[in-house]
Amino acid sequence: MRIRTLILTLLIGLLLVPFALAQEDDAYELPALQAGDSIDASFQDNVTTHLYAFYGSAGDSLTITMVQDDLILDPFLILLDGDGAVIAYDDDSGAEILSAELTTDLEADGAYFVLATSFNFVDGTEVETADELTYTLTIDGMATPDDVDDTEIVTADFAMLALGEDAEGESTDDAPAAFFTFEGAEGDSIVISLQDADFFTILHVFNPDGERIAVDPSLVEIDLEDDGIYLILATDPFFYEAVDEGGFFEGGTFILVVE
Repeated sequence: MRIRTLILTLLIGLLLVPFALAQEDDAYELPALQAGDSIDASFQDNVTTHLYAFYGSAGDSLTITMVQDDLILDPFLILLDGDGAVIAYDDDSGAEILSAELTTDLEADGAYFVLATSFNFVDGTEVETADELTYTLTIDGMATPDDVDDTEIVTADFAMLALGEDAEGESTDDAPAAFFTFEGAEGDSIVISLQDADFFTILHVFNPDGERIAVDPSLVEIDLEDDGIYLILATDPFFYEAVDEGGFFEGGTFILVVE
């Protein structure tokens, strides 16, 4: 009886290992920024927003700057936590004209996300640039929590949608950024739509490298260029103002459909 129980336990363990690996493979992953990092990047064509990620600890005094090489670019930074809460945002507080500098104290351990964009591009009013707009992003003041297994990769287990599936979502004051993911392959033609929303909406779609490849108030049609996990941010156009009293953020409920 003991031998039979032992064999059954081993078989269950073997079955669970590939399941666990599959679950990890379904997560959205980005390289983890480290304290003191300085990154040179640029916006080109329809890629006018980048998503970065890092681990932070409660009590960290964080500073993020985004300095443009040309005044055509008006840097804009938004800091989010893994639950979709807006921690802080900034437009023109940097030392250089129009540059952005975001400073804040983190209240919890965990994964954080930085939207590096422009005041012109953040709400999707303008979605492309005819020029190559270069910038430098710097970050400092954060420490990775001791319980993080892989300090080089930020893994985010957002709700995964299969093609043809729909999901209910909500953008709230506490969590205005509603995150979803889906798995895509090079050459796939994907349609993403927001339906039955009771507020003004916007869809941001990021590829596996953190580049925003599409943005629209309610309907995105894209041909994928890479295999991997893609990220959807469904929200209000002024979601960053959820931290402001009297801001333009409204939020509400919606149905998200990926086909």
